[in-house]
Amino acid sequence: IAHCNGVFVPKGKGGAVVWPLTEHGTPRDCKDSDSVFLQVPALTDVLYKVTSLDSLHGIYIGVVKYLVNVLFFDTKIVPKKLREDRLKIAEKILNEVKAPWFIERGKARSLTECKNWKAHEYRNYLFYFSMPIMKSLVKHQFLGPEVADHWFNLLLGVSLLNQQEISANNLLMSSNALKSFVTCMRDIYGEECCTYNVHLLLHLTPSVEYLGPLWATSMFKFEGYN
Repeated sequence: IAHCNGVFVPKGKGGAVVWPLTEHGTPRDCKDSDSVFLQVPALTDVLYKVTSLDSLHGIYIGVVKYLVNVLFFDTKIVPKKLREDRLKIAEKILNEVKAPWFIERGKARSLTECKNWKAHEYRNYLFYFSMPIMKSLVKHQFLGPEVADHWFNLLLGVSLLNQQEISANNLLMSSNALKSFVTCMRDIYGEECCTYNVHLLLHLTPSVEYLGPLWATSMFKFEGYN
């Protein structure tokens, strides 16, 4: 495990620590020395076996929520007219696409209310609504195809890790998809968007390999207490 403290970059009126990858899929600006944790025998193996990554906070109200805001509401990245055009298409799709009957909070609320969405709603957006919206935005030339392809890698990687049964091939496919997503993050959204939650996607596959599917270790059972 390399010792990587992240990279400080300007963001807004201040800055942020980010974890971008190079085009080769390796962390940028990491020290050559091993992490101090490797000095503890078998610690890295134990960490993956006893510490799970929570998909509710890390993925759904982490990466998905963050990118929904960037794509539809970020005034510094997306011009006002383009934001309005994207929202109009997205709202139409949200009203037309119906999630399966067994899905909690399956009826999608307006994207203009996404700041008040629960984690279930962001999960539903990723699995059931996001790709029809992405394809429609690409069709109307309100989004580049590379952005939709990039999003698909996130959807594929997370979906494979949410199955009832996960094969070794599923783990490999998920790992490749998520690594591609993280690697391309800087080129598509900018280095300042390579957040810690985005970096954690690289650790999802080994976490699932040891502890089971994402749904089995998430905090969704406690969501209603908030």
